[in-house]
Amino acid sequence: MKKYIKFLIIICIVGVCICGCNKQEETTPLTIYEQLKITDRPLSEADSGVIQEGITNWVKSFLAINSDTRDKEAIDKGLYQSIANKEQKEKLKQERELLYKPKLFTEQYLKR
Repeated sequence: MKKYIKFLIIICIVGVCICGCNKQEETTPLTIYEQLKITDRPLSEADSGVIQEGITNWVKSFLAINSDTRDKEAIDKGLYQSIANKEQKEKLKQERELLYKPKLFTEQYLKR
């Protein structure tokens, strides 16, 4: 009797595995980009404006543009504290100072 029960259990397990393996897994896209549907129709002006405004707001918040000095100092402090290597920290400080240093644009530079 025990042999029949074991045999029946094995058949059930094999059947479940076979039926379960035939089913395709449904995958959901992980990013918004993967969820986009590509069409040949151009976006309307209203949609383009909404997208442009969203990107602009994201860039402003990401780069801390139009923020006061205290906000920039807090962001810099958090950034520098996250780096353990002193050499890399100094290199980053120099690169950021060079990047955010006020620049004088000349007419020749703008014509390029």
